[in-house]
Amino acid sequence: MSFIVRCILKESRRIQTITVHQQRNIKNWLAPTLKELYRRKEEYEYLHGPIPTPKRSAFIEWNFGSEIYAFGKRLGENFDDVLLRQAFTNSDYVRKILEDQEKLGLETSDLTKNSSNEELSKEGRELISQYVFGFLRHALKKLPEEAVKCIHDKLLADEMLSHISRSLGTKDIILTTEHEPDEKAYATVFCAIVGALSRSSNAERTGGFIRDFVLTQLAENSISDFYIPNKAWETLASLIPGVDARLANQEGQGTIMAAYRVAIFDSKKNFLGEGFGETVKVAREMAAVDVLNKVFEIDESCSPLPLGPTDCPKIEEIGLKMNNPNQSINEVVPNIVRLQ
Repeated sequence: MSFIVRCILKESRRIQTITVHQQRNIKNWLAPTLKELYRRKEEYEYLHGPIPTPKRSAFIEWNFGSEIYAFGKRLGENFDDVLLRQAFTNSDYVRKILEDQEKLGLETSDLTKNSSNEELSKEGRELISQYVFGFLRHALKKLPEEAVKCIHDKLLADEMLSHISRSLGTKDIILTTEHEPDEKAYATVFCAIVGALSRSSNAERTGGFIRDFVLTQLAENSISDFYIPNKAWETLASLIPGVDARLANQEGQGTIMAAYRVAIFDSKKNFLGEGFGETVKVAREMAAVDVLNKVFEIDESCSPLPLGPTDCPKIEEIGLKMNNPNQSINEVVPNIVRLQ
């Protein structure tokens, strides 16, 4: 036993103690300097307004050709280089170039005059409109045409298209005279990109592009969030004869926290849906919206839209629905069944 202890002590003497000294490597002047820079920035913005963010094209390593090439490859599409450059060139930028050429006494070429994205944008917006109409009519056959048009208009609004455009990274590539492009400029560029893709590729690739970037906006929210029927109770009463609304529960009457629950039944006393609101009228209206969403098959329990690469409809199927609208809400005659 003593032999083992001596061996352990002998080996322990060979172990060298390593002392680690931690050092932050932060100089004492750094914090005061940053505070002073921040103070000067606040003082300048107070006197002269906010400091504009410098445009990416103002940096010395900026290369428009490389950005255009990288943009197409990032999306996985084969764009024609000339058409993609044209898609990012706004009309105000072209007018500025023409004015500068006239001031310098230079002759303006037809190529410069026709290099804006206005024509491509009109073509792309029309393609988006047709594809969205065809897809919604094919995927949501029981949805009235008024609801299809409402969803279509919200998807093609400048606010939605500009959101998609910024998400694709078009901010630093747009050629415009404005320091910060507005929503209309972003929407115009996105529609022009679709137009450029339609000229550079086939209809199947263009439809897939629209589906992947426009129609997928419906997946972030429920379809019922994009369409709320106007005068839902009157619409429901005209569609389902003998429908009855009953107050199921109420809490906090006479207070600002009042809540009412209204349930709707058909003529056979079958439960159809329910809604909540701060008044009985609002709760009845929300209950009618709930029932209509079930009738039109756009409630949360319905199957999701076929947006995947395997279950999405083909361009031929969508083409048949582009000019074939759904029934109007006045023509819809739902079956009186239990919708639980």
